[in-house]
Amino acid sequence: MASDDRIIRKSIFVLARDILIADIIMGLFFSVFLFYLDARDIYGQFSIDDYLPFKVFEFFVIISFQTVLIFSMFALWYYGTYEVTQKHVLYQRGLTWSSEKKVSYDDIESVEQRQGIFGKLMRYGTVVLNTKQGEINMDYIRNPLEISQQIERMKAKFAPEERKIMGAPLPELLRKGEGEYTEFKESLRWDSRNNILNRDLEKAVMKTVAGFMNSSGGTLLIGVDDKGEIRGVDGDLQTLAKKNADGFENHFGQVFDNMIGIDYRQFVKLKFHEVDGKKVCQVFIDASDQPVYMRASGLEEFYVRRGNATHPLPVSKINSYVNTRWKV
Repeated sequence: MASDDRIIRKSIFVLARDILIADIIMGLFFSVFLFYLDARDIYGQFSIDDYLPFKVFEFFVIISFQTVLIFSMFALWYYGTYEVTQKHVLYQRGLTWSSEKKVSYDDIESVEQRQGIFGKLMRYGTVVLNTKQGEINMDYIRNPLEISQQIERMKAKFAPEERKIMGAPLPELLRKGEGEYTEFKESLRWDSRNNILNRDLEKAVMKTVAGFMNSSGGTLLIGVDDKGEIRGVDGDLQTLAKKNADGFENHFGQVFDNMIGIDYRQFVKLKFHEVDGKKVCQVFIDASDQPVYMRASGLEEFYVRRGNATHPLPVSKINSYVNTRWKV
């Protein structure tokens, strides 16, 4: 096992709870069995009653059942583990008939942690892996915040090949298309369909930038449509006082400062490419070291990257995401 790998079991309180519940069910079963079947009379019909009193026999039966029960519950708890490795998160269970389920970091879009009041007191909870196939819950594990942060670190450290393309040459970015770490926008502010300046497009660009900063970073290409066709930013340039790359970068910076904030400019860099006489702006976006909120129309919104799209995070989930993503 590599030094970064970690085996995680459910909280010991879960084991104690399950044993208690099973013990209560077994007690009820024996009570019903002894009451309705008159087990004492049945036992008395056998000759061993002279050598082994019923009370002693009853005691040994109950103790034997409890021993088997406790051993079985412990085995299920002990062998039902989660494992965080360099390649995936693994859930395996069972001793004789074992089963396992693997989730690669490439499939994990975001990580959350949930705890109820009792869970906070006992320091256990659930880590939720939001994957491309849906939610996967790591239930009742100890220190869920610590585990969720480790999964985030492993996801960033052992990133899939798709993430490594972020700094790839422009032709390779276009060939790969949009993904978790790459996004295309046809323009910054020029609406080519209606031939007008459209400031809602600026908002859409900043949503993507904020989403990358709140996730694992990424690359945004402005001047490329959804199909990967180069359109260029010439329409944007014609709307600016300074109709060149410097003017574009200055305006991008103004929009960024207004909607996201000048303090976050360190996480964003722009580079321009000339392809067949058309300019394309490549925006390199690093993951932020603190939460990034986007301001628009007097409101603050929080965006994250999931799959090949940027999504607003509901208010009810922001605190959990922030704690998982940044809190030490």
